[in-house]
Amino acid sequence: MDILGNFDNVEETKDYLIRELKHGLYKRGNFVIADREDAYHVIFDNEVFVCEVRPGAYVVTNITPLPMMKVSGEVKERLERAEKTA
Repeated sequence: MDILGNFDNVEETKDYLIRELKHGLYKRGNFVIADREDAYHVIFDNEVFVCEVRPGAYVVTNITPLPMMKVSGEVKERLERAEKTA
């Protein structure tokens, strides 16, 4: 999905994506929206979560901690290790 070209800035793109995700037309997923000035990580998993992202390199995976998510075992260990190195 390449929607950034349809809007003047990332804020408009983010707002559009959030509206579309709330309609339930897309599967769960991680979306990264960025331009030279702003960036967002939008997570859709039955709810929409938006994280503003500062400049830098990131890895977006299918293991994304969400506020309502409970993790244990290997996933918990990986998340803790990632947080320590961040």
